[in-house]
Amino acid sequence: MNGASLPTEAIFLLFLAAWAGFLFFSFSRNAALKRRWFALYVAALGLVLGGVATFAAARSRTMESLIVVFPALALWGFLTVRQIRFCDACGASVHRLGALRDPPKSCPKCGAPLERTGGPPK
Repeated sequence: MNGASLPTEAIFLLFLAAWAGFLFFSFSRNAALKRRWFALYVAALGLVLGGVATFAAARSRTMESLIVVFPALALWGFLTVRQIRFCDACGASVHRLGALRDPPKSCPKCGAPLERTGGPPK
């Protein structure tokens, strides 16, 4: 294995891990487990995307672009964790449309009340 192919292989493995996480959060019915790990998953995905951006910027010698990339990733992570809720009754992942709208209070599939993601309910 030569050194030049290592970043591509690592990126591929991280891409597969990200997809495995996406599939888990999309299809699992265990809301408590999803609620427990979702914020960590989003943070890890943000670190991976930041690492890929840093690697790409270093290769193209445009490190100034990271001044925009890292705050954008932080905002993306914050809004993603804030906008997704998990239904305890049916296990659905409930997304709200729009960053400025209030989070949904009940599940659109079963009507059960929704708890806050990433911590104890309010």
